[in-house]
This record gives sequence, C-alpha cells and structure tokens, in this order.
Amino acid sequence: MSLNEFKDTGGNRWPIELPIGTVLRVKAESDGRLNLLDPQHENLADRIAANDWETLYEVLWLIVRPQAEAKEITAEKFGEQIAADCITEARQVLWRVWKDFFQKLQRPDLATVLEKLEKYNAKALELVKEKIAGAKLDQIDARVEAKMRSSLNNAFGNLEASLEPILGPSPSDKSGE
Repeated sequence: MSLNEFKDTGGNRWPIELPIGTVLRVKAESDGRLNLLDPQHENLADRIAANDWETLYEVLWLIVRPQAEAKEITAEKFGEQIAADCITEARQVLWRVWKDFFQKLQRPDLATVLEKLEKYNAKALELVKEKIAGAKLDQIDARVEAKMRSSLNNAFGNLEASLEPILGPSPSDKSGE
C-alpha cells in the first residue's frame, strides 16, 4: 500500500491526492468552509488535528468523492466503512499529503504549521496516556469507591432507622428478659 493511501474496512484503498484542482473543488463544495489552501481558515488544521472527526470525515469524503462515485460508493457507505482505526490512518495520510502539498507549493511556512500541530498533538496524546497510566488515577478510583461505600452505608443506616418504628418489637420479643 502506498504512503498516500488508506484502507477502509471493506478493503477499498483510497489514495489521497491534493492537486490544486482537488483543493479548489473541496473549498467550493464546502462553500469555503474547508479551505485546504489556508489551514488556519476557521481553524481547519486545528480542528482536524484535535480529533474533530466530523470535519475530518467531510474533508476526506470531498477529496475521495470522485473515486467513490466511480466505485458506486455513497457518502453513507463510505462513512460505514471508515472505522476508528481507518479514520486515524486516513488523518495521518491526509496530514502527510497536505504538508507535501505546501512544500511543493513553496510554502514552507504553512507546511511548518502542520508539522508543529502534528508534533504538539502527538505530545498531548502522550501526556494523556501518561496521566491515565499514572498512580494518581488509581488513587481517584479508590476515593470514589470509598465514597460509594460511605454513601451506601449512610443510606442503609438511614433506611434501618426509618424502618425501626414500623417494625417495633415483634410478638416473640419478651420484654424484660
């Protein structure tokens, strides 16, 4: 498989190519919202890098739509075949092709923006994983469980106390003995 393509769960291979015509078509078909010529337009690069899956899906669909139509695959079918691991792979491919597009366009400033966003998001993911794996999370789990037990004990104790007058002494209870 090429570095510039991803695969969906149906086994379809989707090359991502960004000639200027595709970039302009994506912009036009999205009414200017998805402007791949300007990664900072409406924070497009930030949104894609920060796991805005809806925006990423829309960008991917608009890029591959002509290929999909040739395969008689609708947007709905494409969406069904893009599993979580497929869309993360697709984002990596898109990012690589997008950076390369700016390098070829002799816009290293825009390629650098994408490189930095990719680096910062990788670091953020690493930090989240570290935090989740840390002992502090185990301490939080223990505190939550203790709080649950305490609340349950209080609730049960209150229930027993509120039932005591109703239950009263049973006939088999012998006073004074």
